[in-house]
Amino acid sequence: MIDYLRRLFGTAIGFTVFGIGGLLQTIVLFPLIALFSRDEETRTRRVRALISRSFRAFVWLIETLGVMELEMDPQARQKLSGGGTVVVANHPTLIDVVVLLAQIEHGNCIVKRAAWNNLFLAGVVRAANYISNDDAEELLASCTQALDRGETLVIFPEATRTVPGQTMKVYRGAARVALAARAPVQFVHLDCTPPTLSKSEHWYEIPSRRFCFRLAVGDTLDATEFLLAGEHQSLAARRLTQVMRRTLMNAES
Repeated sequence: MIDYLRRLFGTAIGFTVFGIGGLLQTIVLFPLIALFSRDEETRTRRVRALISRSFRAFVWLIETLGVMELEMDPQARQKLSGGGTVVVANHPTLIDVVVLLAQIEHGNCIVKRAAWNNLFLAGVVRAANYISNDDAEELLASCTQALDRGETLVIFPEATRTVPGQTMKVYRGAARVALAARAPVQFVHLDCTPPTLSKSEHWYEIPSRRFCFRLAVGDTLDATEFLLAGEHQSLAARRLTQVMRRTLMNAES
């Protein structure tokens, strides 16, 4: 019981610090970065680097508080540092993007519209120039442009957190982006044991013991191998999506 209450208190502290930290960065640090950055590209890189370090600090905090244990390939950060790559991952928990972007210094990602209106997150996603999922065609163009600039783009092809007990459903968006940009696909598998922070759980519904979060960097796939001369790109996207689904599901088994 004492351990449970300690971890519940630690979880509350972690998410409180996360939210307040986002506000402070928006009010104080991001304006300072903008003031001392010569152009938008420099500002964006500096903001994303700060966010990555902040996420790393958050992960360290909840580990120190005994809420989580992180298991990760020591070379994961190096493997994820290649620019112009689509990082494709499964999505078991609320903190997946936090742990991933903590390992990617200047990573970009697709953010749901709700985050753009969130008190604690809106300033962060706007300052970082993350990509909104509002419009499908604009989304594809923005992702392609980001990859052409050499950015690392994190995409969860399930589009939302995995629902425990349900079959994984992978959408074609990630495949369309990789094919349009002729970008390599880097697979990442995320696992949380015991399960927590899933789509069906609130932050305060903590497991019976400290959870272990595992991040494993898998194979890299050349998306252009799925493009066949004279064939419509939608067929290539369908085949690539099937491979993505098999790869992510096989990593879970």
